[in-house]
Amino acid sequence: MKAVGFDQESRYHDLTVDEHTFAAVQAAADAGMSLRVRLATLFHDLGKPHVAWRGTDRRLHFYARRGRRDHAEVSAQLADGALRRLRYPNDLRESVVRIVRFHMLDIGKADAVRARRLLRRHGDRLALDLLDHKEVDLIGKGDDGPRDIDELERLRRFRVVLEGELVSPHRLSDLAVDGADLIEIGYRPGPELGQTLAGLLDAVVEQPSLNRRETLLARAKELLEK
Repeated sequence: MKAVGFDQESRYHDLTVDEHTFAAVQAAADAGMSLRVRLATLFHDLGKPHVAWRGTDRRLHFYARRGRRDHAEVSAQLADGALRRLRYPNDLRESVVRIVRFHMLDIGKADAVRARRLLRRHGDRLALDLLDHKEVDLIGKGDDGPRDIDELERLRRFRVVLEGELVSPHRLSDLAVDGADLIEIGYRPGPELGQTLAGLLDAVVEQPSLNRRETLLARAKELLEK
C-alpha cells in the first residue's frame, strides 16, 4: 500500500500517512464515534500518494491541479472500492464515501451562517459526521495529539453553533412556501419552479427572518416577472 511510510512533507502534519491514519482512527474509537466515521477516518487520506505534487515551496500538496484530482476524491474512490469488495451494506458504504469525499471541511468564520450553509449543503447527519471526522483528523496530526489546540477548540465551538442551528430553516421542507404555492401565483411545474424554491432557500439560509410566506411569495413573483 502506497500510504505506508509515505512522508507528507507538510507543514500541517508531523506523521506519515499511515501513522496519521492510525492515530486518527484511534482517536475516533476512543471518542466512541460511529462506525461510518471510524471507517471514513481509515480511508480519508489514502489518496494522497496517488495525487501528490511538489509546489514552488518544495513541499508536497494534495489538492486538484492541472487535471489531477484532489486526494479526497481519490480516497473516496478507494474507500468505495474496498467496501464493495468487502460487501459492506450499501447505506454504510455510501455514508463512508460521502464523509471521505467532503472531509476537507473549511469552517470559515465558524459562525451561524456558515453552520446553516453546511447543513443546507450536506444535511444534518453528514454535517455532524464531517465535524466528528475533522476533530479526530486534527487530533491525529501530531506526534502526541493535536498540533494546534486552538484550531481544535475552534472546531468544537463551531459544533455547538451548528447544533444550535439545526432548528433553523435549511431544508426545502423548512420553507414557509412550497411548489403548490408557487403554482398558485403563476409558476408551472418544472425546472424553473425547482430553481426558484432552491433560490428562496438559499436566501433564507443567509437570513432566516425571510422565511415568511408573504415575503417569499413576493420574492417569487419578482423572479417570475423578470
